[in-house]
Amino acid sequence: MFRRTLPGNFACCLHPSLLHYSPATPTDGDTRSDTCFEIHNNTVKFGRYALREVGRDCHHLGHGGTVALLTDSTIARLPFFQDVLRSLKAAALKVEVYDKTRVEPTDGSFVEAAAFLRGTDAKVVLSVGGGSVLDTAKAANLFAKYPRDNILDYVNAPVGKGMPCPGPLLPHIACPTTCGTGSECTPFAICDIVSMNCKSGISSREITPTMAIVDPQACDSLPKAVIAASGFDVLSHSIESYTARPYTSRLQLFPRDPSRRVARPPFNGSNPYSDMACERALQLLGRSYKKAVATQSQEAIDDMTLASMLAGTAMGNAGCHLPHAMSYPLSGLITDAYRAPVGYPHHSTGHPTLPHGYSVALGAPSTVRHMAKAIKTDEMRRRLSRCDEFLTGGQRQDSGEYLADTLIDIMRHNGMPLGIETVGFSVSQVSELVKRCIPQKRLVDNAPWAVTEEDLTALYMGAMRY
Repeated sequence: MFRRTLPGNFACCLHPSLLHYSPATPTDGDTRSDTCFEIHNNTVKFGRYALREVGRDCHHLGHGGTVALLTDSTIARLPFFQDVLRSLKAAALKVEVYDKTRVEPTDGSFVEAAAFLRGTDAKVVLSVGGGSVLDTAKAANLFAKYPRDNILDYVNAPVGKGMPCPGPLLPHIACPTTCGTGSECTPFAICDIVSMNCKSGISSREITPTMAIVDPQACDSLPKAVIAASGFDVLSHSIESYTARPYTSRLQLFPRDPSRRVARPPFNGSNPYSDMACERALQLLGRSYKKAVATQSQEAIDDMTLASMLAGTAMGNAGCHLPHAMSYPLSGLITDAYRAPVGYPHHSTGHPTLPHGYSVALGAPSTVRHMAKAIKTDEMRRRLSRCDEFLTGGQRQDSGEYLADTLIDIMRHNGMPLGIETVGFSVSQVSELVKRCIPQKRLVDNAPWAVTEEDLTALYMGAMRY
């Protein structure tokens, strides 16, 4: 048990349910259940006005060389962005700015950003923006340094070839400006694959930003609908990572040659370290999510940005599963029937967009209900109950139905769409959604049970309308 093996008082801060993990018993042969998990974290600086120190951090990582600053046209006009520029100027750094990052990026927009970066003499990459900007900077950093004939070579299989990053990249400082992405702490870069009309991305530990600067001030001016959407992304990161398949359930090849590295995937599965981050993130969300949307108070925004960073750390190591897997086909199948959620500032994107947080929320209650039916173990009941307890502040029966109701209540309270029908999808499209969800193996395989095509059909049908 981890109580016997973790140093100091670390085990004492774990909830008792987390101590039910035990190392898997190895079997004969090279293939056996994994007994280890790996945590890969970057340097994180958190606090109001932390962006005013970004010049010093860029100078340190880039040894005084040129900074390639990636952002989008909206962020570039906001007051806190001037703090960034002043800090870079005070550090006597040369700065080249790219403000053409696409909101909800495509594989093509990744390539365009990489072309910009390749044309600079940058020694450090700085990204300031939402998840779209941060993901674009990650992909550009990879593709600029190690170009291929097709960026799909790096995109996760089976959509792409899933090629690993060939070597080290430029230092990258990621500065989120929404209280939800978590991308500043993750090894993923997600985009729309235009030729396939689907969403996927790059997954590689090497593209994790070197440093994250999380400044809640950058989120003070967010519209309520953006806080609602990005906040639910945090919520889903936490629940999905908390309920992902345990790391001990993975089969791992242990080579006889000791010189060969055991390459675990970025998604370890749920583990005690990520569990702690998920629990704290859910507590902060329960205290401040609705308040942040309703009042945009500094205290609530501070809680939301901290929850986002914690959940991003958890998700970057444990991994997400079905709500995110379900969201990608929804984002990729926007048609003329699509009805944009009320209140979301779509004018800033210039193209029809289903916000990522909304697309994830649409599948979350259905997933929780189905998960409780598929896994009738004491441990899963405890985990679902704990999630509900953190969000509501009360303790109810061990039931996925209670947690699903809590999620729907949050969606309704925050003015979010209540089912995929409400944004223009129909039952007739479910088979196509399922077809496009199956290739999201990185996510589907991280679910806590072996998901079938019939399961995915039931999940989408259950998400039609809440």
